[in-house]
Amino acid sequence: MTPNKKTPHDLVFLGQTIEYRVAKPWLMPIAYGFSIAFQQEENDDLLFALADSVGPKLIGNIYEFTVSEKSNLNAVGKNRSAWTSSLALVDAAFMRLKYEQLSRRSR
Repeated sequence: MTPNKKTPHDLVFLGQTIEYRVAKPWLMPIAYGFSIAFQQEENDDLLFALADSVGPKLIGNIYEFTVSEKSNLNAVGKNRSAWTSSLALVDAAFMRLKYEQLSRRSR
């Protein structure tokens, strides 16, 4: 039996490295949250700003679903509210950033 080698995993939004991999059931609702912004926005700088601004909230949101699902990651990945709340968080932040961008242009 070989020892379980932990592979570090970078948390881009939090600027940290953790000693375990983030499971796909966490990543998929988060990625879905960005789907509309990625389809509508071509400005990479704005998309990076969006990720920086909403990333920690998304991680916290998915963590809360993980707690409510008693750490069942598969249940988190199948939880419709995890997906829709991720989309709502990103959409609200995206609209705020777009409004700020347009406000700066009109001055």
